[in-house]
Amino acid sequence: MKKMHPAAHNGRGPTRGAPSRGEPPDAKGLVSVHRGHLPLLALPHLAAQSGLVHAITTRAGGVSRPPHQSLNLSRSGDDAPAAVAENRRRLQRALAPGRLVFSRQVHGAAVAA
Repeated sequence: MKKMHPAAHNGRGPTRGAPSRGEPPDAKGLVSVHRGHLPLLALPHLAAQSGLVHAITTRAGGVSRPPHQSLNLSRSGDDAPAAVAENRRRLQRALAPGRLVFSRQVHGAAVAA
């Protein structure tokens, strides 16, 4: 799987981020969830937490052009700010009203102390 952007969101109720019943988890324990036109992944143990809506995005469903294609959510880098803003709006609509919280990903071998 290519680069992924985790996003967590405090939302309405305990099951907004829960996967649909009957959808099998993949090899890493992630469950596929579709919200609108965005294919998202969910962690079942987080979906069980009251008041937490979460999702792990893939690159699918956004508007960014190569090399960022398609659902680039990062404001750092050289992607068009308007494309990143639209991608974030799409994720916001797919999850629920509220504040999105993103992790700061670092791709490399160094471990922070």
